[in-house]
Amino acid sequence: MKMGKLSYLLVILLVALTFIGLTSAALIINEIEVNPPGSEAGNEWIELFNDGTPVNLSGWYIQDKDGNNYSFGEVIVTQFYVLDGLSGLENLNQDLNLYDKNGAMKDSYENFDDILNSDMTWSRMPDGTGNFDFKTSTKGLPNEEIEINDRDSTPSCITASTNVTLSASVTGFCVTNVVFSVLVDGSWINFNGIKNGDEYSARIPSILLNASESVDWTMSATDCFNTTMQDGIESFYVNSKTMLEIDPTNPSGLGGWYVTEPFFELINPDAAMLFYQWDSQQSNEYTAPFGLEDVPNNANVTGGILELNYWSDVCNEERHRVLLKTDFKDPEIEDLQPAQGSVVINNPRPTISALLDEVYQSNSGINKSEVEMYLDGVKVNAGVETSGSILDAEISFTPLSDLSEGNHSVRIDAKDNAGRSSSMGWNFTLTLSVAIEFEVNSPINKIYKSKKVPFNISASEVLDTIEYINYNENTPRWRLLCHSCMEYGSMRKKERSLVEGENNITIRGISIYGQVIERNVTLMIESRSPKISKTLPQRGFTSGNFTIVFEEENPVNVTLVYGNSFSGMRTAEVDYSQCETERDFECSILVDLIDYQEAEIEYYFIVSDIANNTAISRSRELIVDAVPPAINEFGYNITDRKVDFMFNITEMNLKKVYYTDHNEANPRGRTLCTRLVDELCKKKVTFSSGEHNLTLTVEDKAGNKENIENIVFVV
Repeated sequence: MKMGKLSYLLVILLVALTFIGLTSAALIINEIEVNPPGSEAGNEWIELFNDGTPVNLSGWYIQDKDGNNYSFGEVIVTQFYVLDGLSGLENLNQDLNLYDKNGAMKDSYENFDDILNSDMTWSRMPDGTGNFDFKTSTKGLPNEEIEINDRDSTPSCITASTNVTLSASVTGFCVTNVVFSVLVDGSWINFNGIKNGDEYSARIPSILLNASESVDWTMSATDCFNTTMQDGIESFYVNSKTMLEIDPTNPSGLGGWYVTEPFFELINPDAAMLFYQWDSQQSNEYTAPFGLEDVPNNANVTGGILELNYWSDVCNEERHRVLLKTDFKDPEIEDLQPAQGSVVINNPRPTISALLDEVYQSNSGINKSEVEMYLDGVKVNAGVETSGSILDAEISFTPLSDLSEGNHSVRIDAKDNAGRSSSMGWNFTLTLSVAIEFEVNSPINKIYKSKKVPFNISASEVLDTIEYINYNENTPRWRLLCHSCMEYGSMRKKERSLVEGENNITIRGISIYGQVIERNVTLMIESRSPKISKTLPQRGFTSGNFTIVFEEENPVNVTLVYGNSFSGMRTAEVDYSQCETERDFECSILVDLIDYQEAEIEYYFIVSDIANNTAISRSRELIVDAVPPAINEFGYNITDRKVDFMFNITEMNLKKVYYTDHNEANPRGRTLCTRLVDELCKKKVTFSSGEHNLTLTVEDKAGNKENIENIVFVV
């Protein structure tokens, strides 16, 4: 057997650890060269690997199949160590065993051959744990080379607005850095890879990517020995987003409104098919520039606010949305007052008004600052207010001085917010006449106990119509009382049905010349008596707390009547303003009943409304217990988790004794006793381990309570 001089070489220690006290670690044979290229003498070596705490090799040795020992000096191994400069290791059927300083075998590799006289070695794959494999030498370095696999770019279909994620699987010994490189406008831009197990990824912002271009990318990985693996070039394609061009580019009206029909063109060089959709209508395939011919509700004529969605077949492109404001209709001036050609009788300051109608309720709306009124050729300071729809407006003017008798002219100029305009002119005639006497004798401002109310109206001359409107009806409208008449209901009684509650009524007479005389009456209908649905308590005992539930829209008085024939009957007024009123009134009142202690009393409630309608509840009989229970003595004992409670209580009408544990997640009352034996309540209760904070309560049948609080103990 060949014998060689032992030499020792400590190669690169990539993880620099300094330890004063050294312990055992997982030290094994990692790589073997017994037949190097060229001369074997002094060129054979054995590599050890330590994946634990540093190890001092003093006293350790390696033994070959011939019994030759190869010792170590004062060498501390933290990761890779090469026993170098060896000679005499057999190339056939070789065995190597690693022993510690105590002679215990720590590792071995047996019955291996190396006859190639090359840089091929027997190496563990992976380092420290794997099986031996015959491969190219990695003396003093990891046996695992960095491998880059499964490169990918996501999403699979990319558009110009999409952030791209690059990814790959990177394996190898102590990979320290992974870099993704992207070629942007002729320059490589690097992105550090983010690690997740063996997977690395990098996010490429869409702002760096140009549409309709193929983007090259590559990646590199570096290990802790500063060895770098460079991968090949990959690429992904960036598809264009669909673009919309509108002609004209800028809206033709004011405030972003189109007042002429625009035309639309869709552009996407990467798309085979383009699509568009108006509002929520059916989709259309784009073939050529289009206008508003397919929009819903005839909007190419009427205008309105339209929603255009457009997209392509590329990458399941999300729909793009644009809102278009179109107004193709001039405002209309309607409801002229006084009407065209009308005669105004005995009103020298008539209100002049008109409705400014945008017609289609998705148009731009009336520009109130651009509305003007001219009376007899002179601009007046007319008021303009929103009317009905927020898009419409009403202009109104009442002269500050009397107009002259005769003909008068009015002109109104109006514009909408899109800049469209209209103008309207008309005439009316003013005639002064004797005032008409118009008397409303009934109804009057008072409370009525019936919905049927008499109407009695008289006038000094024949009127074209006498009519009324009740603004408190669900749908107020003018209702005819009589035609060509001087009176209604004065010769014989005539009644009209009104609504429950408040009635705001206007009665008017209109002369044959159009003169209007109005009278207003506000009255109240209270035809329904109060309705008592419940009183409490219904039976048993009372401590002086009484409750009533009743229905009434206009209560005036709520009275509790209570007592007996021996001590007399008493009354107490309920403050119903403090009652709960979700639907009905629910009121409670507490009275002192100590004078009736242990006696039987009766009670009932009286409810009256503004019309003096009255309801009386059923009379109920109860026993008075106005004295709370007396706790004469209380104590408890704790044994393990069991607590023995003992109460001495004076109470003839006990309902229950219970406790509430405030340290529970959901504290609730738990009953201890419902009756007393010789004035005693005894109960044993098992509690969970830990601290407890109790409130103990004794309650009688009248609702009187006595508490003991802050009973704190630990079981």
